[in-house]
Amino acid sequence: MFNEFTKDFTFTTISLGTSKDTIEEQRNRFKNSRVFGVGVVSHPQLSDICNLGIVNNYGVSKIEHSIIRQAFKVPPIQKGSIVATQKHPSLADVGAMAILAMRSADSQRLLNLTDEFNQRVDMIAEAINAELRALRSKWKPQTLPSKENPWPKSRQISWNRELVAIDKLVHDRKVSLEDKVAVVLEWLVTGKEPTGYREKAEHRRGDLIKALENGDIKHRVIADDKIAIVESTGWDFARKVGESLAPVVVYFNPECVSDTEDFTPIRKFQITQCYASVINDKDLIDLATILVTLSCEELNWEMSDFEITSPRGVSSNLTVDKVVEIVAKNIIS
Repeated sequence: MFNEFTKDFTFTTISLGTSKDTIEEQRNRFKNSRVFGVGVVSHPQLSDICNLGIVNNYGVSKIEHSIIRQAFKVPPIQKGSIVATQKHPSLADVGAMAILAMRSADSQRLLNLTDEFNQRVDMIAEAINAELRALRSKWKPQTLPSKENPWPKSRQISWNRELVAIDKLVHDRKVSLEDKVAVVLEWLVTGKEPTGYREKAEHRRGDLIKALENGDIKHRVIADDKIAIVESTGWDFARKVGESLAPVVVYFNPECVSDTEDFTPIRKFQITQCYASVINDKDLIDLATILVTLSCEELNWEMSDFEITSPRGVSSNLTVDKVVEIVAKNIIS
């Protein structure tokens, strides 16, 4: 039913690579096309690709300024237009695309929208604004889930119980962008969640709580709550736990198999600082000194903008205590 609103548009993604070759490739791809950009693809560097667009206002405090609310304010897009967003769009991006499609396909329907529709739009707007504000503000701890409180309040949309099902649909790589837009529009209008995603989310949440309770994920916090140490054989849950406990995290996986060609388990470390510190240009730890010190203990440690990892493809011989000791000595006050 809701695919009728999307059939007259082409929904696609644009690479956000900043190299000249990548930008030129995008320009050639959309040459002579009418493209409406949603989200960061409306960046000035791509302004000659996207004729019109709406952008994320990072850290805005009012929901009417959020990208999904902006979709109500711009002129309706023409049928036959290309509507483009980033490679891995957020729920707010896809929600904005859904509203744009509905407005252009049937503007009369907007007069009949329910209060529940507007509440769901505002729910997304408030959640994405909170998530974006967190990236621009000082890190704050979050309560870990438990049997008594399986869905504690969180600044992460993926941990928001009301939005988790529709958010999982948006991040399902097996679903086309056009279908995501149609399903999100159906959810906004009717409240009907896509089949199976709620069950998967609740099941995974149960698995996380079980792993925390039985010790499959071990965690502790040191250095005046500035550093968390998380030990687990799974990265996904471990990262969520670490990000909730401290702004700097030392992850240790004693049986990592994703880093070797033959899937032989190896001992793997990752040292990260919260992403907010990176985009605010305020490092919490001296990454360069930590890298040099670790490399003196063991060759081939690697560093990116906000994390350090142990040697690729081989087991680290360092102990957890040794790695933590080095990190703790290089906290930036």
